[in-house]
Amino acid sequence: MRQARMNHALPAEALGLAFPFHFAFDRNMMLVQVGPSLAHVSPSIEVGSSVPEWFTLERPSISFDFESACDHPGLVFMLACSRAEGLVLRGQMIHDADADVVFFLGSPKVSNLEQLTSFGLSLSDLAPHDALGDLLVALQAKQIALADAQKIAGKLVKSEARFRELIGASTDIVAIIDADSVVKYVSPAIESILGISRGEIIGNSLVEYINEEDGLKLNWTLSQLVEEPLRLQRQQFRWRSRRNTWVTLEAVFRNAFGNPHIAGIVVNVRDVSQREELTQQLLQSRKLDVLGQLAGGIAHDFNNLLFVINSYAEFLREDTPVSHPHHADLGEIIKAAEQAASLTTQILLFSRKGVLAVTVVDISVAGRDQEEILRRLVPPEIDLRFQYGKDLDHVKVDVAQISQALVNLVINARNAIAESGTINIEFENRDLPIDTADHLGTFLSAGHYVVCSVTDTGSGMSEEVLEHAFDPFFTTKEIGQGTGLGLATMYGVVKQHGGGVFVASEVGRGTRVSIWLPQSSELPTNAAIEAASEPLRGGTERILVVDDAAPVLTLVERGLGAHGYKVTAEQYAESALRRFPSESFDLVITDILMPGMTGPEFAKEVQKRAPGTPILFISAYAEDKSLGPIAAKKFPILPKPFTNSTLARWVRQILDGKDPFAATEQG
Repeated sequence: MRQARMNHALPAEALGLAFPFHFAFDRNMMLVQVGPSLAHVSPSIEVGSSVPEWFTLERPSISFDFESACDHPGLVFMLACSRAEGLVLRGQMIHDADADVVFFLGSPKVSNLEQLTSFGLSLSDLAPHDALGDLLVALQAKQIALADAQKIAGKLVKSEARFRELIGASTDIVAIIDADSVVKYVSPAIESILGISRGEIIGNSLVEYINEEDGLKLNWTLSQLVEEPLRLQRQQFRWRSRRNTWVTLEAVFRNAFGNPHIAGIVVNVRDVSQREELTQQLLQSRKLDVLGQLAGGIAHDFNNLLFVINSYAEFLREDTPVSHPHHADLGEIIKAAEQAASLTTQILLFSRKGVLAVTVVDISVAGRDQEEILRRLVPPEIDLRFQYGKDLDHVKVDVAQISQALVNLVINARNAIAESGTINIEFENRDLPIDTADHLGTFLSAGHYVVCSVTDTGSGMSEEVLEHAFDPFFTTKEIGQGTGLGLATMYGVVKQHGGGVFVASEVGRGTRVSIWLPQSSELPTNAAIEAASEPLRGGTERILVVDDAAPVLTLVERGLGAHGYKVTAEQYAESALRRFPSESFDLVITDILMPGMTGPEFAKEVQKRAPGTPILFISAYAEDKSLGPIAAKKFPILPKPFTNSTLARWVRQILDGKDPFAATEQG
């Protein structure tokens, strides 16, 4: 067993301030010391009492005796106090080899302030060493937990050297500073946590080691502490590590100048860098989700308007001779509407509410298909390289959207290179051994992934730029040079596929962006389905169309009617259901998101009343929770806006029992 030796200069009184619920026992399991707060909760507890008489070991599952306590210094012990109902202490056992006694260092396990009050305790009774599991109290309550610490005058029966050993074994940094932040004492934990020796910092001011702005706040904190001795102060500050990076520390300060044995300010310090990083990732993820919901809602309504504009322009162009000047004008209107639809598609990809047309593909084949297009985006001065790993796994993706995401990455890499340089695109299989959060905090499950990485030798990004790089509409380009949607759109696409994005960048050296996509065990889908080459055919089948947007409903009815179909239009799903089973239809076309009964709910009822009836969904976007029944039944989804000819081809394909996606290119 590791036994720490005491050669530090910490006064013994500091133990009572830092561990008010401690107690010690000898080899006979008899109490030899009781902390002041523990004595307050159980007044009848006294030195000489049997430990098992007062405490029952709940965790860990080991024997509760002197030897077991000595042999497990790293475990967290949970002790139920039998004389105080509901009181459970949590802490660690530390063997004092010189005195041959075991010290328990811990505090009550509570989850809220009401429970604390029920034991007759105040926040000052809690030590600042609670584990992360007691976050509700340990991180908030410890900020004021030492405000009444001057009242604690625990009588210590052991030597000053033994108490210094106990403080030295704490996983928190314990320090004593003066009013000018000069360090008078610091515990050994600083060496393992911050990588700095005790001798290097003792005698120097904390301000020399922390962020300049935080240093000004620290001076103000210490001045307030001197003016109000009983007030507890808490502050976070950034400490520059040996690797020249900032480490976020949380410190609790308490004025102990009134104690002649301390004559300074007691500081408890904890590294909270990981907690702060996870908090920022969570906030960023929530911000993107909120923006995505807003963007998705706007794009949904805008796509309906584009469908109306495009359809009427198409009707007019069909009735206008090619020689008439208005024919070309109408073509420009349709072209502009298609460009607007492309922009809303990017917004929907960012918001992760676009409709996916997924297929199982060999990613290397998809990558090679993109090589020619990507080379056209890069000037001759930039060397564009492709690397494909052996035996790449298959992925289930919307090839068009993943290809667009790759295009966005290459464009960003190209723009980051001032003159000449290299862009390397690499495809490889990778395993993720544990659940891991990506750049924006999305957790990827452990498993097998196919990774596409784009690495450039460009200017790189600073930490400040990288922090906002995935924000929608954020760009470092001049006004008019970019929308700022590239990376945000790419991230939306990848996340919608269940993947994640990892980024590494260094100013002056370049950037590497890696897209991780889950491996699929399914067999590849034929990605080269040929579009129907025969002329567009109509029919006489009966079709029921349901859409809450009246203009959309009118145009769909008109477009399909022009091809000979007998169309029945309903604006509400409830009224459409009343047509069953007295009427029969060869096909049902319905929007997905509608007030009242949604499209999937309507489709489920249709299948009950008319089993086997083909269903086609049309939608500008769909919430993930709405897609469950659709995916389960494998009903096709035609994204809005679409042309009348595309809709007619999809309808014909479905009625003929064929894959409607084969008609997409012809539309």
